[in-house]
Amino acid sequence: PPMEEGFAKGWHSLRWYFGIKGFGVNAFTRSKGEWLTKEHDETETGQQELFIIMEGEAEFTINGKKIIAPAGTIIEVDPETKRAADALATPTTMLIIGAPADKKYAPPAWA
Repeated sequence: PPMEEGFAKGWHSLRWYFGIKGFGVNAFTRSKGEWLTKEHDETETGQQELFIIMEGEAEFTINGKKIIAPAGTIIEVDPETKRAADALATPTTMLIIGAPADKKYAPPAWA
């Protein structure tokens, strides 16, 4: 499946695998100390994102605020929100769901 450079380790291309067209959905499994999502926002794409910690534990940084997220935690962020997450346990799996609120979803070329 296609993916952004540097994503190969632990990346699960769920949208691509299932042929989902209406929203982005992928997962990442990483080890303690590794990033789950690098700091970014989605201002350009307009995407809202939902992060679900499926197993393990993560530390999110949301607009500079640290949040410890054990398995079962759900975090929602708006497009302009700066967000990042790192794994605090081995393994940590995070499900990522996203789509723009005001236009049709179009997957990035790498996903």
